[in-house]
Amino acid sequence: MSTRRAYVSLFSLLVLPMFLLAYDWNIEVIDAPIWTFAFGTSITIDDSARVHVAYDRGTSEDDVVLRHGVWDYGTYSAETVDSTAGAGIDNDITIDSFGRIHIVYCRSVDIWSFNTDLYYAYYDGDWHREPLDTLGVFAGYCCNIRVDQDNYPHIAALTGNMNPTYLYYNGSNWQSQIIPDLVETDDMVLDNLDHPIVSNQGSSQNCMVTFYDGANWHPDTVDPNSPCYTNSMALDTFGYPHIAYRYLDGTNCLKYGYFDGATWHTEVVDNNGNTGIDPSIAIDGNNYPHISYYSITESCLKLTRWNGSSWEIEVVDNDGDVGRQSALIMDTDNYPYIIYEDNTNLAVKFAYVTQSIVDERRESERIHSEVIIHPNPFYGATTISTAEKPISLKIYSQSGRLVRDLVPISGSLVWNGRDNDGIRVQNGVYFLRMVFKEKEINKKIIFLGKNIDHQ
Repeated sequence: MSTRRAYVSLFSLLVLPMFLLAYDWNIEVIDAPIWTFAFGTSITIDDSARVHVAYDRGTSEDDVVLRHGVWDYGTYSAETVDSTAGAGIDNDITIDSFGRIHIVYCRSVDIWSFNTDLYYAYYDGDWHREPLDTLGVFAGYCCNIRVDQDNYPHIAALTGNMNPTYLYYNGSNWQSQIIPDLVETDDMVLDNLDHPIVSNQGSSQNCMVTFYDGANWHPDTVDPNSPCYTNSMALDTFGYPHIAYRYLDGTNCLKYGYFDGATWHTEVVDNNGNTGIDPSIAIDGNNYPHISYYSITESCLKLTRWNGSSWEIEVVDNDGDVGRQSALIMDTDNYPYIIYEDNTNLAVKFAYVTQSIVDERRESERIHSEVIIHPNPFYGATTISTAEKPISLKIYSQSGRLVRDLVPISGSLVWNGRDNDGIRVQNGVYFLRMVFKEKEINKKIIFLGKNIDHQ
């Protein structure tokens, strides 16, 4: 995946704001107390839309334990997975197709001397726990877990002496190998062949991912301009990775990147002060990214989401110093759920959205999806398809200048990249504005064919 070509960032260019509907959040304290020195909250969702979380609870290394909780349609219940002191200070959770829960976690022996162990637990009616690495020296930190299509667990974590390591269960025993080029293992996803993709800053300190093809690791630089600190990764329905990360170039902002099969596209999402801490990314059913994160400047939990045209940013919770260690998941109806820390009240909090607001947003997204532009970007011509005939259909430049006034028709029409005078437009971003009887829709079109011969 190292092939490179020139590109236009589809998300970073000037866009028209649309459907800026703030969520109506419900906030609940689900457990307390917490030890703020620990790093452990994680989240997943099962096939019945029950949200499962893992986190550490306690006030110090001497009494921190690993907990598992379930949010089931408004009812929350929790249990202790590992009551050993120091368990769960870093963790990740996933669920297989049989509904079995899998958790990887760090168990501290003496955290102040970095003497820690890597543990794995699973639930099949009872909890089972086993050590995977007890060599100490940061073992178990930066731990991530996914299950493959055969429901076997795959883990990326630091093992003894801070070695970034990939471990997987093959049905009879655990296999492991050191991951080259990475400093840590911030996140991991499995591709459609169940091969791992692992993210973190590389040995060059740039934001990197490394792809495993079943035999070798292939490092790929996401952002060559600066080191990143903490990141989160998710795959879209095409199997392409998306990443959210904190950008350390002096601005300490939140950045986002995605891979399109050939190259990485990156952009700044939020640079309002010192922000982007502990990002967590999820991809909804429209392949749109959502990112939760903590702002030091505002001492709050924030969420940003791509709506198909622009980024929407909102404060989820600002009641005290809240939002560190956020973990985000989306259900199949595109409802977001977030677990995070409340450092003012030393509690674990859970945020979810009032469904009536989400239903309103879903209707806006449905209307937006009624207009299809393909291909986009385009070189020669693109087809604009609408579910109903618009009253007017106009194309504007980024400066707001009218470029083309198209004759509205029912069904589909073609724009050939020419203005009202028949002159081919310059390469760049243009905006399609369609006015219907009861709504207006704005969509972005990218033209790249100025210097290409067309018939």
